[in-house]
Order: sequence, then C-alpha cells, then structure tokens
Amino acid sequence: MENQFVLPRRVRAKYSTFVKTLTAIVLVANVACMCLLLSGASLSMWLVWGGGVPGLMLVFAGLAPVWFEEHEDRYVLRLVAMSMTFDRAVYVATPISKEDLEGAIRLFASGGFCGFTGWFWSRRMGRFRCFASDLEAPLLRIHRPGEERGGVVVNG
Repeated sequence: MENQFVLPRRVRAKYSTFVKTLTAIVLVANVACMCLLLSGASLSMWLVWGGGVPGLMLVFAGLAPVWFEEHEDRYVLRLVAMSMTFDRAVYVATPISKEDLEGAIRLFASGGFCGFTGWFWSRRMGRFRCFASDLEAPLLRIHRPGEERGGVVVNG
C-alpha cells in the first residue's frame, strides 16, 4: 500500500533542549533579580525589572509556537496567544535549511527564550518573522510566490 499524505497535517512544536534550558535560566534569573530588588532598589529599577522585563517575557511567551497545520486551502500557525492563517491561493511554503538562518540579527526577537520568535534580518533572507521551536527540525518558509526574501519561518 502506498504511503499517502492526507491533509490536514499538523506538526506540534517540540522544543529543543537548548530552548528549554535557556527558558529555565531566564526565568530563574528574572526571579532572582526581582528578589534582590526587594532589598530596597530605586523606583526606576522596579519599573524595569518589575514591569519591563516581565512584560517582554510575556510578549515572547505569547509568540511561542504550539503547532503548524497544513490544510488543502490554508496554512494555520497556532501560537500561545493567537493564530495566524495563510491562504494557499496567496502563499506558498518552501523548505529551507538551518544554514539559511545563520547570522540572522534579532530586530525584535527572542533567540531561544520560548523558541525562536519575532522579527529577524539576514543578508540571505532579508527581514523575516520566525516562529520556530527547534532549528534542527525541518523548517518551512511561508511567502508569496516569486518573493525571494522575507516571509514567515516555521517548523514544518
């Protein structure tokens, strides 16, 4: 019997050991810094460590990928805080390698805390969004046909 591919196909986010370790280190370090602030830090320090850093952590935790699903008519990327839908009549998904992402600069992104999420830039790909939980796993670039740069990178 032939091994047939049936849509919808769902790929759950499997977080790498690096991502899990880095997420744990960041959480522990942030709690430690907040505990040190209890000993009498200034108001500006409280605003940064008590509001700014946890706020950014919540943003990137909300952008963490949960699963990617491929339907006959659309691609669906489920994040913790929202879903993103890409119409297959407008977008295509092409496989890319980890090497395509090497040297990418974080514009507003998390490079390991709750996955690799946010806006990145590289010479090879230009500015792109990334919602990947493991860069060693297969990667897809969702983009408009004919676009050689940009798009959205997901685990697929």
